[in-house]
Amino acid sequence: MGRKQTGRNRWLCGIGMVSSCLVLGWGMPDAIAAERIVFRYAGFERSLSVEELAAFAETGELSSDLEHYTNRTDKDPEELQRALVRPIPMRLVFLDVALNSWVGEMLLERVGQTIHTSSGEANQEALRSALILSASDDDAISLIEVIQAYPTEEVYVDGENLLETYYQVSRWSDRAQELYEMMERLNPDREE
Repeated sequence: MGRKQTGRNRWLCGIGMVSSCLVLGWGMPDAIAAERIVFRYAGFERSLSVEELAAFAETGELSSDLEHYTNRTDKDPEELQRALVRPIPMRLVFLDVALNSWVGEMLLERVGQTIHTSSGEANQEALRSALILSASDDDAISLIEVIQAYPTEEVYVDGENLLETYYQVSRWSDRAQELYEMMERLNPDREE
């Protein structure tokens, strides 16, 4: 037990140190973060700044570009704003482990069909990074934080599937948290 626990503690400590370095940016070159979001919906494309989307998420006020998008797609702006800012509870260590499992790979594949790079390459890696960074400061992820943390200058979003993908991730998170809590109850001597 002692040896297994020691190895596990070292692993958790390593994850914590790497996460801290990512959050603080120590020893790393300036990170690339998304500056523009390109919405694709039913054959048309609309590009806007991530800053503009973040302002809408915070205030609920639509810019002219975002208003054009919501009018053209019949999307409810209030529902979009709620989806952007609603936190999905997710412990950072658990998220890291889960995203590196076969279930996590399936989730990244599904979400990568909605939120992706311009070329469609390295979607899973980019999403994994954005999700981890989103959860790193508060053990929760939000759509706006994932978009802001996306490690390419542009992030492409399939507007037709965005809300459904958000709700799928939320349901997955609820189930994953239940499993995590059940595992904690079964192993009360486990150290954090």
